[in-house]
Amino acid sequence: MMDAMLRRPRLSKTVSPEDRHLIDSYIKKNGVRKFEEGLQADQYGLKDFLALHGWDMKIDGNARFYRLKKASSPGRHKKVLAKEVIKLVDQIRVGLGLTPLRMAETAGKGKRK
Repeated sequence: MMDAMLRRPRLSKTVSPEDRHLIDSYIKKNGVRKFEEGLQADQYGLKDFLALHGWDMKIDGNARFYRLKKASSPGRHKKVLAKEVIKLVDQIRVGLGLTPLRMAETAGKGKRK
């Protein structure tokens, strides 16, 4: 009895025809985003990616704020929001011809409303 209570509920694996139409039309309009194998978009993956491209990122333990500076520049790290870190990562990725992490950057629409 206890095992049955602890199991996760089963989720439907089928997509309704209405949802399938929305998905298909979105893919037709925007395409499918593809990322390189092994991409890690967590805070440690972002830190490693930035280190490879000349940035030093410190994780304060608070997932909302980070400390960031150009590795070659002297001085203190600047306190930034997580979205600013992702924006920098996306700028670097686009410059390298890679798919950006944020959808808005892919669509070229800028900020979401």
